[in-house]
Amino acid sequence: MKWGIVSTIKAPARDVLNFVAYHLDLGADQLFIYLDAPNPVAVQALKFHPKVRVTVCTQAHWKERNGWRPKKHQVRQLFNATHAYQRAQKLEWLAHIDVDEFIFSSNNLRSTLEAIPASIPTARMRPIEALAGSQDLYKALMPSGQNRNNILDTLYPEFGRYLKGGFLSHVGGKIFLRTGLPELKFGIHFASRGDDRVTETSELRDVSLCHRHVTSWENWRAHFDYRHEKGSYRADLTPARVAETANTNLHQMLTNLIAEEGENGLQRFFDEVCAATPDHLEKLKAQNLLRHCPLDLDAKRAKHFPEHADIVA
Repeated sequence: MKWGIVSTIKAPARDVLNFVAYHLDLGADQLFIYLDAPNPVAVQALKFHPKVRVTVCTQAHWKERNGWRPKKHQVRQLFNATHAYQRAQKLEWLAHIDVDEFIFSSNNLRSTLEAIPASIPTARMRPIEALAGSQDLYKALMPSGQNRNNILDTLYPEFGRYLKGGFLSHVGGKIFLRTGLPELKFGIHFASRGDDRVTETSELRDVSLCHRHVTSWENWRAHFDYRHEKGSYRADLTPARVAETANTNLHQMLTNLIAEEGENGLQRFFDEVCAATPDHLEKLKAQNLLRHCPLDLDAKRAKHFPEHADIVA
């Protein structure tokens, strides 16, 4: 049984190589890497690797695939995921994830996927979200139930009402899609069959998707404006708690916070929700929501791409 990954990436070469090296070390049989912007260092490192197929998404690429380059990055991701799915004849499973997401399995992932009944077309990985300034510490998704809001308010007394499950980014996770099923296609967080979402799935309970959505204040602030306009905090996302926030979603709350307090407001939000402060870690631990997942990215990059062991960007 063979499995692989497809990812559309716009990131520094170091991040690209970390992502590829980590998943090669995990046992991936093939990675389809679509570079959403020119990245000659990454191309040079990847183009001759037997388990990596790297594509630079030039105008020629988009003309051949679609006739034009889609404006939204989510749409570009789905075009590329579909393209990779059609090329993945030697794989049984293909996962569609982002460069800041790392599959972490407490058991042998190949055996886990192999055990899924042949009638099940998808397998879901649930996310955990990185804590800024920590060494491989993550917070787990808060379980649904009557007590969820009380736990959220305990953890995040000022901003918890605007968070879904305690997370800044997606809570649905990502999927593996069984190959060789031409009627299926990837979504961002799910698969579809025609216009219908696929519901037949296996929950990979021993697998976490380590989402390094934020690693430091500098990292978070550098990505904030894009995420606020087009990404995880964009205006069209639904509010976490309609009744308690007067239909104000995370995007609008952050907009208001910036208008009232500027950078100090964003820093205060970051400190409560993202930072691995002793108080935050203690509260997460008390709720059994603290996870430790050592990824060893530098070591794995040095192992698989030794000529780039010291790359800094």
